[in-house]
Amino acid sequence: MTKRLTADLRGRVRRLAHYAPLSQEWVDMTDTLQHLASVAMMEEKDCAKKEGSIWERDELCVRYIIEEGKINMLMRTMNEFKQYQYTAEKEGSIKEDVAQRVKVFEQSLGILLRCSFMAVEALQTLDLTQLIEHIAFVLKHSIQNCDPLPEQNTQEIVVLQYLTLVVKQIEQLNEEAVMGQIESNEIVPLVLNHYEVVGQKLEKPQREAYCFFLAHLMETEFYQTHRAKFITGKPDKERLAMLEALNKELMQADSAQRKLLRALSDNIIRFK
Repeated sequence: MTKRLTADLRGRVRRLAHYAPLSQEWVDMTDTLQHLASVAMMEEKDCAKKEGSIWERDELCVRYIIEEGKINMLMRTMNEFKQYQYTAEKEGSIKEDVAQRVKVFEQSLGILLRCSFMAVEALQTLDLTQLIEHIAFVLKHSIQNCDPLPEQNTQEIVVLQYLTLVVKQIEQLNEEAVMGQIESNEIVPLVLNHYEVVGQKLEKPQREAYCFFLAHLMETEFYQTHRAKFITGKPDKERLAMLEALNKELMQADSAQRKLLRALSDNIIRFK
C-alpha cells in the first residue's frame, strides 16, 4: 500500500467516533465503515497464512484500529445500535428510505469487528465483559424473534464467529475471567437454544460456527473442570445432541479439524 493510501486509511480510522443512530454524523460514518470493512477483509485474505503479531503482518486496518484506541468504541457503538434497532423495529419507526443505510452500517461494522477479533492484540485491549454481554443480548433477542431468519453478516449470525475467535485464542487471554463471563451470561445454553430455533434453518457454513465455538470451548481446561456449569439441564443436553450429525459430517470432511471437533463429539456422547 502506498504512503498516500496508508495515510488515508489511518485518517479514516481516526475519524471513527460514537454518534447517535441515524444522526447525520452516523450516516456519514456508514460510508467510512463500509470502506474499512472491505479493506479489512482484503487484508485478512492476503494475510491468512502469515504468522506473528499484528505489527508483523500487513493488516494495517486492524492495526490502526488497535493503535488509535478504537476497538472498545466500535464495540460499544454496535451494542447501542442493536438496542436502538430492536426498539425501532418493534415500534415500526425505521423508514424505508433509511433501512438500507441501517443494513450497511450493521454489516460493515460487524465485519470490521470480526476482522479485528482475529488479532489477539485486539481482544487483549477489548472489554470482553461488554462483548459477552452484547452476545447474550443479541442471542436472547434472536431466540425470541426468530422469524424471519437473520440475514448473513447481521449480528444474529456473526456473534457466533465472535465467540469462536475469543475461545480459540483464550490461552492468550485471561481464561478464568472469560469463561466466568461465558458461564454467568449463560452463553452455552443460549447458543444451544439459538441453534434449535434459528441455527438448524441456516445454510451449512453458518451452522458450522456452532460446532467450532463449542469444540474450542470444550477443549479448555476450565470447561473440562466445570462441565456442569455450562451444560446445566435436560434441555441443554437434548439441544447438544442436535449437533451430532453436523459435527460428524465436519469431522469426516476435514481431517485437520477432526481432533478439535472430537472434543464436541465426546461431550455429545457424555451427555446423552
